[in-house]
Amino acid sequence: MHKVQIYFFTALFIVVLILTGVLFWPFMAPVALAFMAAVILKPVHRYFLRITKKREALAAILTILTTIVVIICPLFFLGMGLLKESYAFYSNIQERGLGGLDIAIDNILIPIKKIYPALNVNLEEYAQMMAGWVISNLGNLFSFTASTIFGFFLSLMTLYYLLKDGQSFRAIAKKISPLADKYDEQIIHMLENAVNSIVRGSLFIALIQGVFVGTGFLFFGIDNGILWGTIASVAALVPTLGTAIILVPAIIYLLITGSTGAAIGLTIWGVVAVGMIDNILLPLLLRRGFKAHPLPLLLSVLGGVSLLGPVGIFLGPLVIALLIALIDIYTVIGKNEAQ
Repeated sequence: MHKVQIYFFTALFIVVLILTGVLFWPFMAPVALAFMAAVILKPVHRYFLRITKKREALAAILTILTTIVVIICPLFFLGMGLLKESYAFYSNIQERGLGGLDIAIDNILIPIKKIYPALNVNLEEYAQMMAGWVISNLGNLFSFTASTIFGFFLSLMTLYYLLKDGQSFRAIAKKISPLADKYDEQIIHMLENAVNSIVRGSLFIALIQGVFVGTGFLFFGIDNGILWGTIASVAALVPTLGTAIILVPAIIYLLITGSTGAAIGLTIWGVVAVGMIDNILLPLLLRRGFKAHPLPLLLSVLGGVSLLGPVGIFLGPLVIALLIALIDIYTVIGKNEAQ
């Protein structure tokens, strides 16, 4: 009889757990974004806790307001500018082609075509596909439909409660976990460390490099600086090559079109302003963290975007952060069990 009770409880628990997962699944993206934001904003929340004399609700509200002003609003206007430039870029390709950029790429590919004569890169088609993807996804994101507005406010509401009641959620997670409390603390600490390191040490650096690339393009006379800067942010995650994937064709394009001074200026800008970021800013952001290898990070970003759209830029690396944390804790548990 005792076994029957155990089997019944286990089956009932699994069914309820599956139903709960089905109910929560449509909201996983905004909740996961809120979790990531709560981890990254913890120092800001602690600062407001000090100045508000540990008033949890007020500190959480001030943290969210600061996030909206400092992060969300700039990203909103950046996204609107990216959408506008993508429309213009798509229209220009249909009317006038790439305006010499395809020639620059062809010159780069000449040595490769000598080895692989069958190589054919239809840059115009790829550019149209890229611009079309940006228009489609950002158009949906900025369409201000009921679902996007609801998702945004759900993220903010979730972030509020994660900041305000974070310690309570932490205690609940430790209580229901079958692991020892010390392992639960290690898992939470490693997950937070992985999120901070990946977002602040890799995605943030890539974003800064993209901003510098876009600024250099606008300053030295290349159109659609926001669009190319955004692409450069993704390219910055590519091991070894990085933003050179975007900068080198642009420099060759300026040389072909006779803008030698601008080409020299963009080269200097790319080496000094973009190249030195890894050597100066990255160590400051990762004083107490680790730097994720760029290859799995790049794959997580691309995979996240392909599955979830623009929010996958953050949710893909979140999965990698969780995997890193679980591997680390597995290693720790294995060593402790072996002793």
